[in-house]
Amino acid sequence: MLKGFRPIDDELGWSLADGRLGDFIQVDFGAATDWSLIAEYACGNASVWLQAKPVSYRVQDEGELINYWNRRKEENALVAFAYEIEASPYLTEMRDGVTSLSGTALRHFLFAGENTCVEIIAEQAPMLLTKRPAVKGNL
Repeated sequence: MLKGFRPIDDELGWSLADGRLGDFIQVDFGAATDWSLIAEYACGNASVWLQAKPVSYRVQDEGELINYWNRRKEENALVAFAYEIEASPYLTEMRDGVTSLSGTALRHFLFAGENTCVEIIAEQAPMLLTKRPAVKGNL
């Protein structure tokens, strides 16, 4: 079951510019980023970089998340850039996986773009940075 949309823009220290969504323009993950997810999000003249250590992540066209948007509307959650989602099939799947054997408390985060969205399952909330984080590769 999908439920519990909680906007977390303010907690992360960045909110929508003029109430408009921006979009992800690059998402990197792998050995070159030391297994951190680094995603650049641009809105107007401002850019921020999302950095996380995910257990799992996925990048999707926002149109594929119609169930999410319907549920957000049913819950009267504000339109935001970032959400923590209390329960979802994606979170349940990850909690039922190998990671759950360690007793790790996993959380589901959704970052919304006008065309592209990034979902992250992680132990801790991702960080938002005003500069691209240094990576060991040549990204």
